[in-house]
Amino acid sequence: MTTTATSAGSSEKRALRREVLARRRDMGAEKRAAASAVICEKIRALPQFARARSVLAFAPMEEEVDIWPLLAECWGPSSFPRKRESILSRGKSKDRMDSRFRGNDGESQAAGGNTEGDSSSYPPPISDGGGWGGETLGGGTLKKRVALPRIRSFARGEMSLHWTNNIGELQPGPRGILQPSADAPQALAGELDFLLIPAVAADKLNRRLGYGGGFYDRLLCARPAEACAVIFACQRVGEIPETPADQRADITVTEQTP
Repeated sequence: MTTTATSAGSSEKRALRREVLARRRDMGAEKRAAASAVICEKIRALPQFARARSVLAFAPMEEEVDIWPLLAECWGPSSFPRKRESILSRGKSKDRMDSRFRGNDGESQAAGGNTEGDSSSYPPPISDGGGWGGETLGGGTLKKRVALPRIRSFARGEMSLHWTNNIGELQPGPRGILQPSADAPQALAGELDFLLIPAVAADKLNRRLGYGGGFYDRLLCARPAEACAVIFACQRVGEIPETPADQRADITVTEQTP
């Protein structure tokens, strides 16, 4: 691919990213919540997910598909209290999600430097253990091992995968993204049976558009397991420009998936 073609593709991706994120934002919180519940049901019904003993998931940000109930069921009882606002708000900001991999001009960019353990500009880590009170989500009906990503470097698009047991083990990381602590047991890609991955957009060929960091492209390069892009229907697009470095999902689930 020529430099000119690459530049044109990058520009097209930036424009598409802005358009789709605006559509997702315009859904409003209530519609996103209702659609998220439907998406979680559709994921539960997937044979690939049902037979998986270990899954890679993601900690959803404010406007992404809310898969927290699904994670709670995988972790088991008492892993996630319903009174979760005080926990999630520590890793949530109105503008952080859409800007996690871009600058003020909307262009994809690295944050620069190794971000391991750098959360000084974010709320303090969440203490693990009990003490939250409230009714718990998840009845342990799925009970799977759950790995979540931890960003190691924005500049290099590097993340590590770690096993988790409950939301109390997570802490705000770079850009306010909830993630496992650095000393959480590391999960190897080969240990995963199914991958749930976020995306800004996906098309009918399961080409995915991410936030611009390249984290999941690097992970999917090794194809450790079947990957499912998790998005809202408004994030479906006709065609996503693709480069040799871009990695497709195997399937995509939205609230309108048959």
